[in-house]
Amino acid sequence: MDGAKRTIVGIMPAGFDYFPGTDVWLPLALDPASTPPPNFLSHSSSITGKLRPETGIEQATKRIDAVIAGVLADHPEHDGTHVARVQPLRDVMVGSMRPTLMALLGAVGLLLLIACTNVANLLMARAESRQREVALRFALGAGRGRVVRQLLVESTLFALLGGAFGLIVTSVTFDGLMALVPGSMPRSAEIQLDGNVLVFALAITLATGLLFGLVPALGAGRTSLARSLGGSDRGSTHSAAAGRYRGGLAVAEVALVFVLMSGAGLMARSFWRLTRVDLGIETQRWLTFNVFVPAARYPANDDVTGFFERLVGDVAALPGVESAGAVSWLPLIRFPSNWGVQVEGREPDPDLPGPDYANVVGDYFEAVGLPLLRGRRFLPEDAVAAPAVIVTETMARLYWPDEEVLGKRLLMNTDTTWRTVVGVVGDHLNRGPGVPPRPGIYLPHIEVQTGGPWLDRDLGIAIRTSGDPLALAAAARQRVWTIDPDLPINGLQTMETAVAGIVSQPRFTLLLLAAFAAVGLLLGTVGVYGVVAYSVAQRTREFGIRLALGAARGEVLRLVVRSSMARVGAGVVLGLLLAFWAARALMATLLFEVTPHDPATLVAVGLLVLTVGLIASCMPAYRATRVDPITALRLE
Repeated sequence: MDGAKRTIVGIMPAGFDYFPGTDVWLPLALDPASTPPPNFLSHSSSITGKLRPETGIEQATKRIDAVIAGVLADHPEHDGTHVARVQPLRDVMVGSMRPTLMALLGAVGLLLLIACTNVANLLMARAESRQREVALRFALGAGRGRVVRQLLVESTLFALLGGAFGLIVTSVTFDGLMALVPGSMPRSAEIQLDGNVLVFALAITLATGLLFGLVPALGAGRTSLARSLGGSDRGSTHSAAAGRYRGGLAVAEVALVFVLMSGAGLMARSFWRLTRVDLGIETQRWLTFNVFVPAARYPANDDVTGFFERLVGDVAALPGVESAGAVSWLPLIRFPSNWGVQVEGREPDPDLPGPDYANVVGDYFEAVGLPLLRGRRFLPEDAVAAPAVIVTETMARLYWPDEEVLGKRLLMNTDTTWRTVVGVVGDHLNRGPGVPPRPGIYLPHIEVQTGGPWLDRDLGIAIRTSGDPLALAAAARQRVWTIDPDLPINGLQTMETAVAGIVSQPRFTLLLLAAFAAVGLLLGTVGVYGVVAYSVAQRTREFGIRLALGAARGEVLRLVVRSSMARVGAGVVLGLLLAFWAARALMATLLFEVTPHDPATLVAVGLLVLTVGLIASCMPAYRATRVDPITALRLE
């Protein structure tokens, strides 16, 4: 590795994923006898430890802060405040996915409840249609407990059959669903249909079958023998309480559909805004990759500088390349480091954020489309004669407000060289569309190698092309291997692919929420239709009498639609109240430039649900207007 032979002394198990993306571990060389560098307090290492059972996070933080205070006391020449950030390893690994998973879990729960309200309504209707059968069983000596158990067994059997069908569909579509999971999702490779999933699915299936079959079963257990066996018409078996129960379920179902639809709508609006953010750079027609130059093969600073200058020059000479450059941190792909800065003639301001820094080679600004707002770009003499820097617009605004920044000088952290600002470039969202632009400093790479304390051996190459960037991938690889055939190339991709990777997680969340919302809306439509259709069937005799007494068919239509839309409207109002709470609790951290109570989204969802409810109500209502009065009056 890096020119040095190493011996394998251990193999970790396949499931060891506490350091995602790591394949090989090396011992960290810490030599207390060596002279610490000037910036020895600057570090990027993490410590992982197992706490004793009696030690909590707060206690661990205090103890580690005491250790840091002891280190600072031994080195009074390094002033400043250093604190430890202690947090559970689980939060570090998967904490970023917790809001997304909670939102998806909430959506799944809503969809399950919507489906269950449909099933409960169907079971209630089925129980009412079987009142004569149940009454006959009672008359023949069956106990109420036995009848209730029979109906519960039937509802549970239906649930188990549905759960089994769901598992079959899941097993068939599992690979396709996993293809949608973004690569940035931690531990996604461990998702599989195992025994835990089967047990969970079985538990949910049994619980839903028993819970939503209980009310219809208990209602059937209270059947009146005299009314059920002695009634002469269908209307006599109609229970007002059962009607209110079905109507309440319909209201609850519409409310749940509204909450689910509003969540998907908010996510869609957020994603739309996210994909239209001006990143500050051009994302079309440029190819990127990273090259790391090991110290074993390139020990001197001049060797590193010479390699990258030659590589950028060779790549820029390829046919179809408009410009090429290299940088310490490719935008949106790797986050830059930030440093403290002292401005000449001014006391340090602790409230100002430390600027991000990057070293550049070649025509990097042209390659990524960063506009030069003032001043000039780097010249060859900037490397030695007069150390120069280029700053971003945010850097100029924050550090030199109401002043001309060109010609100002600054000192970076522990550096001893004053550097002159020679240009200002536009801002870009280096850390992603959700993070505001930070102040930034660019330095010429060759100057850093010869006079500064930093040695960047891992640079990202940016290539602006006139056509398809992937068509130049093979030629770009060959240019690297012509210089050094043993160097690996990492992260070869287009910038459009990199941007797509940034929004892959919200896209995945949106796709799932949209799918859940579509299924929920379909189930809600079926539910409203079923309730109205059953009510029309129960009131057939009533509608026949109305029509026989001279009522217009339009009046019957309005009567049915008005009754149905009253339930739909009540469901929308209830759903609006629930959506206010659910969006704030589950989706606030997932939204981008959209509030959880976005009026446009909620109004649009409300109109959509009302429209769908109206359509679902009109079909059975029209059937009520076609009732033949003579046939209806003859019904038993």
